[in-house]
Amino acid sequence: MEWQAEVEIRFARGTITKFAAASYPRGNCPAWPRPTARSRLVCGAGAAGWRDGQGSVITRPMELWSTELLLSVVGCFLLAGLVKGVVGLGLPTISLLIMSTVTDFRAAVAIILLPAILTNVWQALAGPHFWHILRRTWPLLLVSLGGIWLGVDILSRTDGEILKGILGILVVLYGVISLATPQIPSPGRWHPVLAPAVGAVNGFVTGLTGTFGIPGMFYLQALGFTRDAFVQAMGVLFMVSALGFGAGLALVGVLNTDLGGVSALALIPAFAGMAVGLAVRRRISETAFRRAFFTAVILLGLFLIWRSFL
Repeated sequence: MEWQAEVEIRFARGTITKFAAASYPRGNCPAWPRPTARSRLVCGAGAAGWRDGQGSVITRPMELWSTELLLSVVGCFLLAGLVKGVVGLGLPTISLLIMSTVTDFRAAVAIILLPAILTNVWQALAGPHFWHILRRTWPLLLVSLGGIWLGVDILSRTDGEILKGILGILVVLYGVISLATPQIPSPGRWHPVLAPAVGAVNGFVTGLTGTFGIPGMFYLQALGFTRDAFVQAMGVLFMVSALGFGAGLALVGVLNTDLGGVSALALIPAFAGMAVGLAVRRRISETAFRRAFFTAVILLGLFLIWRSFL
């Protein structure tokens, strides 16, 4: 078996140079420098390395299909699926927060892709309100696709540690706003203007960080859907966002066969967790669970901010 390492060098002005290092037979790899105290583990498609305090990357071989990574995927998506089954959201957010602590950010967003698409297709179509939702939200959904592709283009050229920090800031704000449960006023006659504007911002945030509902979810809340229709509307927004995000990742070359395989494997624990979550939903207080969920999201976001910027 041979290892293939991808080396990424970032210069002071942000210029990025990538090249594939030579392949080495197992057991015949070069000596890899010992990481410094401020080094961080980074992982790409079949390769990993240590990022030193200056941002340069020293690669060392690591199997993508390692036991450590696979166990992380199973545990992560079981939990994320459980949360989605109970409250109807949170799978991309929870899975991305957890996976980005054990692997490179761009690898993490590729791994969450298939579970995010298929679980949200199910949520979007499981109800009688689909066409009504499309009629009310199509400007937001359509414009969001352009924002997604712009965000993905920036994601492909930005330091993963910075992206993790941005994700942390966004989910902390998301958690705080959700816990506060503010009464968001209806857009009324401003809907034709606000819907595309919110769609553009939501799409850009999706493309840049892999989170699908900020601020679009709050705008859907302002539209006054019934509870069941609101859950289905979130599924429609997340489905369109996930499909656009996947297309964008493919266009910029972030997706590959190995990461696609890990993402497909993640479908099993994701759907298993959702099944458990749907059963649990009938037995616990959804309000208490949502409070615990958003508190955990805030804590995970603060952890990402600490790791990325401190």
